[in-house]
Amino acid sequence: MLCLFKRAAPESYIPFVALAALYIYLFINSITPESAQALSNPQLADIA
Repeated sequence: MLCLFKRAAPESYIPFVALAALYIYLFINSITPESAQALSNPQLADIA
């Protein structure tokens, strides 16, 4: 599968940068005070 990407765009990393930026944007917008507290002090009940 990596060969297909390498053949199509040998030196292009722009799609990966765009995808990473999208994931970071969605992660930042999904953080609420409750989820931030759960991430900073994880309990088994919060994770499960």
